[in-house]
Amino acid sequence: MSGTFSGGAKAKLERAPVGGMCCARAELSAILYSTATLSMLDDDSITLTVENRRPYAARRAEALVRALFADSPPHCDSGDLHARWAGEGALKIASSCGLLSDQGWFALTDVERPSASRKKCCAKAFLRGSFISAGSVTDPQKEYHMELAAADERLRDIWLELMTDLGLTPRMAIRKGFFVIYLKDAERIAKFLAHIGAGAARCGYEDARIIKGLRNDANRAANCDSANTDKAVDAAQRQIEAIKYIARNHGIGRLPEVLEDTARKRLAYPDLPLAELGRSLRPPVGKSGANHRLKRLEEIAELVKDSVEKNKQPK
Repeated sequence: MSGTFSGGAKAKLERAPVGGMCCARAELSAILYSTATLSMLDDDSITLTVENRRPYAARRAEALVRALFADSPPHCDSGDLHARWAGEGALKIASSCGLLSDQGWFALTDVERPSASRKKCCAKAFLRGSFISAGSVTDPQKEYHMELAAADERLRDIWLELMTDLGLTPRMAIRKGFFVIYLKDAERIAKFLAHIGAGAARCGYEDARIIKGLRNDANRAANCDSANTDKAVDAAQRQIEAIKYIARNHGIGRLPEVLEDTARKRLAYPDLPLAELGRSLRPPVGKSGANHRLKRLEEIAELVKDSVEKNKQPK
């Protein structure tokens, strides 16, 4: 059942230590608020059921109830995908988590919801329960995406408040009638997973972010090297054309000795980098010195070209 990245994260959270009673109550209330249903039987008794497409929420809810009522836990009728409590046990759980209305009736709309002003540990526990029952996270090797989805807009607002208080600044959307709150940034997803205690999943996102950053740096360096190589090739071709023009229309031998040496070496070694070309000259010069001489040759080629054009004009 935990074959997906998201399933693996939930499977580990399901088995995480429960923590303090205040946090256990906050986490259980999140699971109940996200997935619980109430059924009224013919004898006016009630059943409280946690049911999900995956077993994590039901099993976690059962573990939280056992921790909260360690002395006399309510009987749980559990299956692969559900956990169900009936009668007084259901009322006891609902009352403990603040899931009763002022009139004494069970009402999910009247849940005692945590706010950003409450203890941080309880806020994180509430988000953990919400993720187990109503969340998902993608494999970071494919894309960066984590979301919580609820049929109740007010639950979306709770998540927004709690996550904003943790510095996560999530985005919101409506999809197929569900109110969705989500993160698309790897660093923020990693922080969310750390807050709810999903350490292994957090490491997966941090590793993916680092590897992607290294890959992007390598690509930028390669692109930069490629651009610099293209510039060097273009410059060398321009220099060679200038030198050949001087040779045809003026004569390399008529150049100053240092420029003649530079011109002949460039023609002999058209692909030689500037630094190596400078070292081959007599006397050797640095990269900037070789570049200065080649620019001077290009300027001379322009002067020769102007002279040739003037001589072509009719007198």
